[in-house]
Amino acid sequence: MKYWWPHILFLLGALVAVVQPRWGVEEDAVRQRGIDLLVCLDVSRSMLARDVSPDRLGRARAELHALVATLGADRVGLILVAGEAQRAAPLTSDHPSFLALLDMATPQSVRQGGTDLAAALQQARGLLEAAPGTQKNVLLVTDGEDRVGRALAEAELCLDAGVVIHTLGVGTELGSKITLTDADGREFFLQDEAGTQVVSKLAPMDLRRIAEVTGGKALVLGAEVGVLRDWYEQTLLPQARVAASGDPNLERANRYQIPLAFALLGAVAILGGFGRRRR
Repeated sequence: MKYWWPHILFLLGALVAVVQPRWGVEEDAVRQRGIDLLVCLDVSRSMLARDVSPDRLGRARAELHALVATLGADRVGLILVAGEAQRAAPLTSDHPSFLALLDMATPQSVRQGGTDLAAALQQARGLLEAAPGTQKNVLLVTDGEDRVGRALAEAELCLDAGVVIHTLGVGTELGSKITLTDADGREFFLQDEAGTQVVSKLAPMDLRRIAEVTGGKALVLGAEVGVLRDWYEQTLLPQARVAASGDPNLERANRYQIPLAFALLGAVAILGGFGRRRR
């Protein structure tokens, strides 16, 4: 029997390859199907702090531009949040339009000042619940300063709705003063009611808790662009692939290459004389 194994390997491999077995899904199929992602972007005045360059809001925009450049058929939407939440862009695969609206986002885009992260999560949950598909992802981009403090409670509701919250912290724990500009273009620092200059600091632990409630990832924006791009490749795509593998309507990946490789191995063994009985 040991002299026939190359022939058996070749025949079985060739026959199975001809059948073209299919299982799982390929990354291209997942990309073509698309992932829904709602970006909740903090545009409160604390996002004008300059502990990252050029400021927190500008740094967040640059990172989101890098992310969108990697997207395929994925739909992306935009919710702006300060003291209230405001939908700026619906879920769309029109990425240039999304980026144009993103670049126009400023603290003046939302009428009410302050920071109410729960309002953004609540609106995102409602939009994703109404959208078809199994992938319900929210990306909360903020420094984590939440003046209302209902974000954790809203995260619990998102968990019940199957919405996964990922957070991107922008800023540093050391913090920075908040630079504003008057009508004449002169810069000054934001002060509180007592006349003390406000120092805004990143709250990474608060953002981590929000993400952990729904099983999401908590990211912190560093000096180099690419944090979100890596997160998309290493987290969102694998999760979408797992979800797609259970969808009977999605075509399975053709795996003929695997049995074909065994057939070729058998052929090489035969040609090399491994299947010949020694005399």
